[in-house]
Amino acid sequence: MSLLSDQVYGKLSLPREGKTKQEAHKMNTTQWQQVEAQLPTGARITRTYTAFENGETRIIVKLPGAAHETRYVANLEGDSVRLEHRP
Repeated sequence: MSLLSDQVYGKLSLPREGKTKQEAHKMNTTQWQQVEAQLPTGARITRTYTAFENGETRIIVKLPGAAHETRYVANLEGDSVRLEHRP
């Protein structure tokens, strides 16, 4: 089961082989699985975006029982992804 809500998943596009400059921030299926594995149990991804200021890939998550959403930054390191929590 995917942690992505149907609304977010429908808006995601997977990159083609040989990424262009505009596609450099997009993640492949394996990287999305790594993101989901690093999130707390029960977390639900509500949206993702690329920050205008610095090009970071940000993932907004709703944790179970939380009143507010929380933000993670996806650091792409080759084919792997490391999440950094940004309250």
